[in-house]
Amino acid sequence: MGVALATMAQALDGRMMMVTLPLIRGHLAATVDEGGWVVIAYLMANIAVLPLSPWLSARLGRRRYYLCSLVGFAAAAFFCACSPSIVELVWWRAVQGAFGAGLIAVSQAILRQAMPEQKLGLSQVIFAGTFVGAPLALGPLIGGILVDNDGSWRWTFLIVGLLALASAILCSRFLPEQEAANRRAALDWIGAGLLAGALVPLQYVLYEGQRYNWWSEPRIGLLAALSVAAAAGFLAWELRAPNPLIDRRLFAIPVVVAGVLLIVPVAVVLSAVVAIVLQFAEQFLHFGATLAGELTVVRALVFVPLVFLLGITMDRRPMPVRPLLFVGLGLLALSNVMQFFATTTAASFGTIIVSFVVGGIAIAPAVIPLLWGVLRAVPRSQTLGVTTMLGLGLQLGGEATPAIVQSVLAHRFAFHYQVLRSNATPSRLAFAHLPAHLHAVQLLVRLITEQSYTLAFADVALVVATIAVLSAILVPFFRSPYAKELERS
Repeated sequence: MGVALATMAQALDGRMMMVTLPLIRGHLAATVDEGGWVVIAYLMANIAVLPLSPWLSARLGRRRYYLCSLVGFAAAAFFCACSPSIVELVWWRAVQGAFGAGLIAVSQAILRQAMPEQKLGLSQVIFAGTFVGAPLALGPLIGGILVDNDGSWRWTFLIVGLLALASAILCSRFLPEQEAANRRAALDWIGAGLLAGALVPLQYVLYEGQRYNWWSEPRIGLLAALSVAAAAGFLAWELRAPNPLIDRRLFAIPVVVAGVLLIVPVAVVLSAVVAIVLQFAEQFLHFGATLAGELTVVRALVFVPLVFLLGITMDRRPMPVRPLLFVGLGLLALSNVMQFFATTTAASFGTIIVSFVVGGIAIAPAVIPLLWGVLRAVPRSQTLGVTTMLGLGLQLGGEATPAIVQSVLAHRFAFHYQVLRSNATPSRLAFAHLPAHLHAVQLLVRLITEQSYTLAFADVALVVATIAVLSAILVPFFRSPYAKELERS
């Protein structure tokens, strides 16, 4: 229970922030740039510390490191809630992100090692439910309630802080030590520095790239080049480092490599469908933030029982992973194709919810077999290394989602606007019996803009469906688990 609360607190933070950030900017009189750093500071600190989780866990002991992360995360959240200025808030968000990194990979590893191997499916059900299901459902809803009722943005941080504090209390009493401290545990400082140099600038590029029109802004291009160069340096160094940051033996297992790569597009698809629908529903269907959040709750009501059923079934009778993954990815693609056809200005809660239900059904076969297959392929002693890689994939996929959605939306809007405007000729206006005076022209421009955005949102859904289909090329690499081969090596 304590580990589940910790996982949910870390994931819920980002989901609520997606909704309440405009509220924070308004109350602290911050500019768009300043408000953006509330998110960027957290992402940068989080992604920089996450790869260090195995070393910190070994150096401090897993239990001590986990409790320190929980207490630090909770304290930073409370300081965020009390921040009187945007500068102070940004600082505490960075601190919160650094401590929050210890709640991702370590939570998943604790769940796996706290249960017998025969309960691997159940352990990953708990992780998926609290890291993916509950935050996707509750984050937009809680954020929407705060926005619609003019609530205090400080509750965004108080809620996650209280969850983390409750988790710390439970874990301090019931969590046993799983890995004793090893003061001699060595860290690949060069590899850690190169990986941070690749991932930290990437967060800024992904978050701010579209707003600055990507490569037209020199700063974006410079940071992207730095990220690519550092990533190349990291790969070159890790191939020959005597004590690599990531165990090279893991890369010899195709299912691990395929799973880490596949988790990125899966995270993109799961996050993108929520971002698309909520933004469209609020802007063009005039849904309140709370009503839009209720869409995600319905999705969770479908997802939660199915994911528990599948996880328990896989524990009792191991099922083939590849067919389940194909089904899950196929249903994710289908739900987005359905959303493509449902995206009209006449859409309602009832028409949108159908695609959300299909998407909720898809989460179970798309996520649980993936996690089960990857962890089943490695010995328990290597769990934290693998969960760290999976955590990086989940974070990168979630952070890439806004960049993908907003970029496709902007380009497709420009395309549709140009096509519709070019067809709004005087002869067609006369045929439609529209008077050619100023009021009619303004009305026409508004209609063209609205229809262009509607078509663009539909196109985004189609792009997300394509991502789900293309990611299926990695599924054949999910062969039978062979942890014994790794142990022999």
